[in-house]
Amino acid sequence: MRKSHFTLPRSPFLAAALGAIALLAGVLAPNASAGAYDVNVCTETGATDAFRIMGEPGTEGLEAQNTCGVPGQPRLLLLAQANTIVRRSLTATLQAPDDTFIEKLKAVRATGPDWPTDQIVWGLSTGSGRVLEQISARRLEENVSFDINSTSVIASLRCIQINCQLGATRPLVAMRAIVATIVDITPPEVDIPNVPELEAPVKGTVTIPFRATDLGGGIASTFLFVDGAPVATREETNEGRCSTPYRFLVPCALALDRTFLLDTTRLSDGPHTVQVRAADAGNLDKVSRDVRLTVDNTPTTAPPADPPTTPAPSTTPPKTGSGMRVPPRLSSLSLSRKSVAAGKRLQLRFAASEAGTLSVAIAPMAGAAARGKAAKPLSTLTRTVAAGPGAIPIATRVRGRLLRPGAYGVTVSLRKADGSSSERATLRFRVLRQR
Repeated sequence: MRKSHFTLPRSPFLAAALGAIALLAGVLAPNASAGAYDVNVCTETGATDAFRIMGEPGTEGLEAQNTCGVPGQPRLLLLAQANTIVRRSLTATLQAPDDTFIEKLKAVRATGPDWPTDQIVWGLSTGSGRVLEQISARRLEENVSFDINSTSVIASLRCIQINCQLGATRPLVAMRAIVATIVDITPPEVDIPNVPELEAPVKGTVTIPFRATDLGGGIASTFLFVDGAPVATREETNEGRCSTPYRFLVPCALALDRTFLLDTTRLSDGPHTVQVRAADAGNLDKVSRDVRLTVDNTPTTAPPADPPTTPAPSTTPPKTGSGMRVPPRLSSLSLSRKSVAAGKRLQLRFAASEAGTLSVAIAPMAGAAARGKAAKPLSTLTRTVAAGPGAIPIATRVRGRLLRPGAYGVTVSLRKADGSSSERATLRFRVLRQR
């Protein structure tokens, strides 16, 4: 279990210094917290979250390899061969996941062995264009460390001479034992859906469902709390990727639908509060809303049976009718993103108790809606859905026009064939300006 402890410093001078640092951090990022995790950058079969290698047209004389090599020693190798066309370059980009940035990069870097200083240039820069290193001379193998603080880092190898004659030995740049420190700035989200079975008094072992989502490194662990005390923990594996030392930029699953089993016989009869906490790869965490349970494990004593009696024949004809209509239910409602660029799509996820017609309306949340009045929907759509989990795409383009930047709401309800409908639920998202 990952733990985080904070102890007040005893020195007043140290306390003042830490207070000043905390104040500065609050000014720089008043609405954000951050957690970090290290990644041993490595490409494996089927992985897409390591260096992406690209060459300009005419880079027939440049070659790149990105391989794990020795276990635990991931390596990026850039080679330049003879007769390379003038001013062509080969680049390899390491891109941070959504809502994260690369804070540091450590590696063992070597250049040579036959390095022509007037022909080949090796460079390392950030995605914003800041140059971190530029070499045009042979160097021995050495440990390097760079402060990146950018969403991407770019390694490049280029020939600056016409018809680069490199001789029999190919000059190269090799980076191995690459470790990237990724800073995650967004905590996960976790929610316990409304479950009718938990609203009545419960006994024995009950199931507590929950859904957790994250942007960045993914969900690493989940915890069940009863009355503020942890009673169960689950470490997520994501098929082996979500285990330290991490080897993937997104090591853990970004969305989880899970359940905890709670043995209520270990609790006293009466009301209790249940919560689920989710922690991501950067150790940022979020706690769900409180769910109240009423435990009743007291055995009931049956009253003594009365002697059997023969009922009198009834003279009233039996009643006929269609019976009571039970409305359907929607649970596990969520959007794949809380913010989306205009023109992009997001996913509406749900679980339907029964088959029916799903109605979805999109309306702005500013103006009249912000004052508590119903806003006129910009678009509506209906879909026939089956019982169980499902998802439908939500477009940010209405009648051929992009939604304006701002807050919007997605209102959802489910209607059965007998006319009964579920309660309406509204999820919020924000449309961002196009960059």
